[in-house]
Amino acid sequence: MLETIRTLAPWQVYLLGLERILALLLQVGLTIWVYQAVRQKKWIYLLAAYALHALFDLAPALSQVGWISNPLIVEGLLAVEVVGFIFPNKINLLQKQ
Repeated sequence: MLETIRTLAPWQVYLLGLERILALLLQVGLTIWVYQAVRQKKWIYLLAAYALHALFDLAPALSQVGWISNPLIVEGLLAVEVVGFIFPNKINLLQKQ
């Protein structure tokens, strides 16, 4: 495994960091959804959080089986998913305050 990491190009290492940041942002957002589901007893938020988590995992899974071969496409899809998830939620949170 260490040998694999040593063979990565510098841009691939930065891409790994970007992927971790995107994953963290999504996890925080989904945690808020789960908290709201429990607090408001609206279990649709919980189901939506599960579905969005599965959607977020779809692009890397397709990459692993060879359906998507370019890592930039995978990270681009992840970025679109996170932005599409965070901004509508941010607007909703600001309207409630």
